[in-house]
Amino acid sequence: MKKTYVILSCVLALALTACTQNEEVYSLVGNYTYKVSGVVTVDAVGDTHLTPETGTMSITTTDKDHEVIMSFNHNGGDAYDIRANVTKDSIYIHPTHRYIEVEVAQDTLAFGTITHRNETYDVQVSGSGHMLSNGNVSFNLTYAGKALNDPNDKINGMNIFLHGTRNAK
Repeated sequence: MKKTYVILSCVLALALTACTQNEEVYSLVGNYTYKVSGVVTVDAVGDTHLTPETGTMSITTTDKDHEVIMSFNHNGGDAYDIRANVTKDSIYIHPTHRYIEVEVAQDTLAFGTITHRNETYDVQVSGSGHMLSNGNVSFNLTYAGKALNDPNDKINGMNIFLHGTRNAK
């Protein structure tokens, strides 16, 4: 009898957990194709366009009410997760660290040439977004961080856009 009670209690707890997830969370759950683009300011060179990042993103629920995990699989080989809270109107990203590679172009006036180099930055990603009426998602992200090989080389960006297009179910 005691064993049956424990099992029923567990089933009831799971059912209640499922019921507490709000409709907004469930409407986001799914698979998407995404693109990130925008402009960042690199201390050493000024404004620099990010190389567009594309790939797949899946949004899943967590055991916390109103929270989702956005799992990214970048076509360039990088994979990372970002947690976010969902309200009726918006999706708020938990600040997350990740590494991004930025192509930095420097004009060497003395030699009359422009040199290009890739620099890796440790950035904190934050921002917010919302679900569009067609089921897609759109975010405005902020990046703030520093170069791995030169901590004095800072990077900042406030208008970085992530657009996710929902894949067919």
